[in-house]
Amino acid sequence: MSGWTTDSVDGHLARWAGSEGRTTIGRSDIVVDAVFTLGGLAYFLLAGFVAPWLGLAYLTAALVVFVIAPRRATVITFEAPLAALPAIVSLAYRPTLGAIMIAWAAVMLLLDYQRFRWRLGNSANGIGHLFRRR
Repeated sequence: MSGWTTDSVDGHLARWAGSEGRTTIGRSDIVVDAVFTLGGLAYFLLAGFVAPWLGLAYLTAALVVFVIAPRRATVITFEAPLAALPAIVSLAYRPTLGAIMIAWAAVMLLLDYQRFRWRLGNSANGIGHLFRRR
């Protein structure tokens, strides 16, 4: 939850300051997001919440698609399910915590709806590019 929150807040602050993408951190945002997301997946794999074959299959698919379409949208598209993983696992093992996480995600979605719509559109365009003839 703190990752979702800080990612949203730092983006708002960067846009408000007029510096989005102009700082070293701004230019590295997608890399930082990917590292944190992969770190979360590694935790869930090592803790036994995700089967190793499933994690490997997902990462392989993400890598193949990224090689074909090396775009920010590709990374965002494959990060989304992994960002939801903590809530999904929490629902299974600690339902109250999972419900809190989902409620917080809903609040964040309401507060950051325009950015969410942008990300969805960006991901849809990236996926659509994969299926267009070259």
